[in-house]
Amino acid sequence: MAGTPSVSIPLSPIRVCPEHLCKLFNEHGIWERAQAGELNYRVDAKQKTEPFVDRHGNVCTHTELLTVWDDRFPQGDHRREVASQVNRHRTMDGLVGGSGMWDPGKGEMQIHGKRYRRFKTKAGIGPHCELCEGGDMIPPEQRQHDSTYRP
Repeated sequence: MAGTPSVSIPLSPIRVCPEHLCKLFNEHGIWERAQAGELNYRVDAKQKTEPFVDRHGNVCTHTELLTVWDDRFPQGDHRREVASQVNRHRTMDGLVGGSGMWDPGKGEMQIHGKRYRRFKTKAGIGPHCELCEGGDMIPPEQRQHDSTYRP
């Protein structure tokens, strides 16, 4: 009888809206688990080519990119990466700008064996969030300040 393979087959991603990515990131405490040492993480900061003023009047000059991984899985195993391309903005003084929260809206996440990524569109076809369409609708007033997605 053959043993369990050391690297599992990657799952097809569940396509979700940016708000559901944020909701999943926060509900599963990914940042808190990383800070507590349960998961490993790295934050890379880079200066913006064009600073912007957020809706609170803060001039955001830097972007921080967060990557979170789980050392229980070996290098090369798709389950190792928990979250990628999670970002937030900072001012020159180090103040967190924008909403003040991490935004996983452009990356991918793995939570409890499921892979989530932001929906992508082609040839003018409207985006579709599998969670919104499945009944887990996020009310319009709880969507991101600049959200254009209207399921």
